[in-house]
Amino acid sequence: MTKPTPCRILMIAENGNYPGDPRVATEARTLRDWGCAVTVIGPDDKTVSNQRTIEGIKVYRFPHIHFFSGSLGYALEYTSAALAIVTMTAYVCMTRGFDIIHVANPPDFIVPLVSIYKLFGKRIIFDQHDLAPELYAARFAHTNAIFLWMQTFLEQLSYRWADHSIVTNESYRAIALGSGGCLQSDVTIVRNGPDLEFKHMVACAASVLTTGHQCVCAGVQISQQAGCTITCPADTY
Repeated sequence: MTKPTPCRILMIAENGNYPGDPRVATEARTLRDWGCAVTVIGPDDKTVSNQRTIEGIKVYRFPHIHFFSGSLGYALEYTSAALAIVTMTAYVCMTRGFDIIHVANPPDFIVPLVSIYKLFGKRIIFDQHDLAPELYAARFAHTNAIFLWMQTFLEQLSYRWADHSIVTNESYRAIALGSGGCLQSDVTIVRNGPDLEFKHMVACAASVLTTGHQCVCAGVQISQQAGCTITCPADTY
């Protein structure tokens, strides 16, 4: 892989704290190792360190306000987050500066929110972690038609207004090239994977090898995945 020219990267992640989101954390550390100056904006979380600088990466946090459950609760949460992101992005632009804004979804309103910086020569990367419309439909038994339409509309804007899109697999890439209207050269697959230097991975792998057939899920589990069941016949492998 060709290393990028060292530059200033602003990473924005509304849906996951830093460094709690493993995908964002891995990307940030990789960019740092390649000589880029990395800044992260994300929600506050009492489960992670409140350090302002983590492993050479500057972190700005905003309050993660959860009003109540349901579509309206998410709308209020996203409104407060949007105001915080706009304010912090402007502050970082005036103090540390940035050349590229790397946006992790969901939600999909962040790319349109920061697209004004393209007028000043900044580039935007849309890192699509999830299909937001499908995620919304899976999470709520009774969806709001207007909210679902807005999710789809914002996804389309994110594809079109970003200078480049990063997706996690071929299925997402097909959507970006199809309904998203992206060119093949504007979409790159960057898959998720475990940190091979993480010591607990060795013990886990040894356990699987010595105890027989096991189903292992590596990653962040969220509510709509709680009911998933995987059946592995003992004689399959």
